[in-house]
Amino acid sequence: MFPQSRFRVGLPGRNEFVLSFPIENTNNKLAAGLSPTFLTLKHNIFYTEHWNAAIRGVYIPTSGSKIYGTAHNGYLLNGILAYRIDTFNASVMLGYSSYSTSIANGGERYNTFTPDFAVGWQAKDWLQLYAEVYGQLNTGPRQGPGYNMDAGLLFLFTKDIAADIEMGHRISGHLGNFNVYYGTGLSVLF
Repeated sequence: MFPQSRFRVGLPGRNEFVLSFPIENTNNKLAAGLSPTFLTLKHNIFYTEHWNAAIRGVYIPTSGSKIYGTAHNGYLLNGILAYRIDTFNASVMLGYSSYSTSIANGGERYNTFTPDFAVGWQAKDWLQLYAEVYGQLNTGPRQGPGYNMDAGLLFLFTKDIAADIEMGHRISGHLGNFNVYYGTGLSVLF
């Protein structure tokens, strides 16, 4: 899959808007196509030196290709609680989602709960290590739960440029339809 591009901007009142552009899936020539677009609005409810609580709503318009897109609009609503002390941070997220399969997969709707737990350690000023376990109680219409985990490294080259490398692995079920994945990323603040 390439590329995973996002536009993220801070808004007044402790709000943030994120536009996630479609991803090009290139498994083979017969199954190539675009994923859906995601529009996200996040609001920080409160934050202190160690705690942060937020809510996040995501709207998924009918978009993408016949194979990798979504046949109907979808949405997610997440609650996020994060804790940070010195060089250690942890967060938990619990959400409710309503998805639609692609046109090629019948355009069926399904609802699910989405738990997520992540930990991180700031090893150096320029290096952070992280690990995450996430899942869905339903991974598709009439399908059971699926859980994955990933871990990676974040490198801070300057105060405005960061890169990451990660590896993910399926724990159980079929969330994302992969056994192992590798990824890299680049973030630029301007």
